[in-house]
Amino acid sequence: SALAPWYLKAACGDAYGEVVVAEYNINEHADDILTSIYLQKPDVAAFSCYIWNISLVLKVASSLKKVLPGTVIVLGGPEVSYDAERILEEHDYVDYILAGEGEKSFPKLVKWLADRMALDTSDAICRGYNDAKAGRPGNSDADVSYMKYGYVNTQMQEYANAQAGRREDSFADS
Repeated sequence: SALAPWYLKAACGDAYGEVVVAEYNINEHADDILTSIYLQKPDVAAFSCYIWNISLVLKVASSLKKVLPGTVIVLGGPEVSYDAERILEEHDYVDYILAGEGEKSFPKLVKWLADRMALDTSDAICRGYNDAKAGRPGNSDADVSYMKYGYVNTQMQEYANAQAGRREDSFADS
């Protein structure tokens, strides 16, 4: 399980509506992922983009925008944040790109989308061209002391149990 989405969920808390984490992997078919997301009918679909999943993410995000045109598509992660302007130019279905630690910028973006308040694009948020492009992701200050812990207690217990089981098995096999 990737830690980043759980940190984003924790950073949003309950104040921004329901934040659902849906995890997929590159071995799943794009159509299956698309169907799963489509059935949830999200207002916002945010994707963590890495070198190993970027092609799949872009394919799913493009298709999602076609079947749910009102869904806001947000990309973040190392594979898109370094060259946000180019990504936004080449992929017009992408509405926003987040750079740096999303624990600050993602809750602000979600709040702005919910309340339609003024969006401070200086906070590592870059808008897509379809939304009067503004902002340019900048360098992160890398201060992570404000972050809430991403996993909830039940998830930590499940993880600890799984790790304990793996350790017992590996020692038993050696």
